[in-house]
Amino acid sequence: MSNYNLDDPVELLCALTEINSVNSTLVPGAPGESEIATFIGKWFTDRGFEVTRLEGTPGRPSIVACSKGATSSKKIMLNGHIDTVTVASYEGDGCKAVRKDGNVYGRGTFDMKGGLAGQMIAAHRAVQRGITGQVIVAAVSDEEHGNIGTEEVLKHFTADVGVVAEPTMLGLTVAHKGFVWFDLVRVTTSESMQSPKQVTHLSH
Repeated sequence: MSNYNLDDPVELLCALTEINSVNSTLVPGAPGESEIATFIGKWFTDRGFEVTRLEGTPGRPSIVACSKGATSSKKIMLNGHIDTVTVASYEGDGCKAVRKDGNVYGRGTFDMKGGLAGQMIAAHRAVQRGITGQVIVAAVSDEEHGNIGTEEVLKHFTADVGVVAEPTMLGLTVAHKGFVWFDLVRVTTSESMQSPKQVTHLSH
C-alpha cells in the first residue's frame, strides 16, 4: 500500500481502494472482507475508538467502532459496507486508486468506499470537536449479497439515528423498503409441459 495520509478523506479512500474486498459469496475464492476489516479496526483503534470485530460467519467480519467519553445518551450510527462486486469486469486494475480530474477511480470508490472514508473521518473529527453523544461507525460485510453484516451488527448495537452513505447522486433518501430474495420452483406435469407458461410478474 502507498504511503497515504490516513487523516485525509481522499487519501484514506485511496488506501481503502487498494485493499481487495470483493464479496466472496458473489465471487467464490475472492478475498472477502477480512483484510479491509483489520485495516479499519486498526485505524479506529489508533484514534481512540473502542473497536468490536463481529464475525459470526467465518471470513465475513464487520467492524463496529464506538467513540468514548460521551456526555449524552444520544447515539448516531454511521453505516457503510466494506465489500465490493467483482474486479473482473473493471477496466484496468480495480485495486489501484487513480486520481484524475478531481476524482478517484477504482473498484468500490463510488459504492461505497468513498462514503465510508467520509464517515470514518467525520466520526473522528466529531470526537475531536467535542461531540456530546456517542458516534458509532459500522463498517459492514456482505451488503452486495445478503447483508449478513448489518444484521449481525444490529443484534449487538443500536442508535437513535442512522446514516448510510450509500451513493444516491447526492439525493437525500429518508427511507428504505428493504429487499427480499425469492427462489421460484415450478412443478409441472407432462401435460402442462406441452403448453408452457411464463411468469411475467411477481409482486409481494
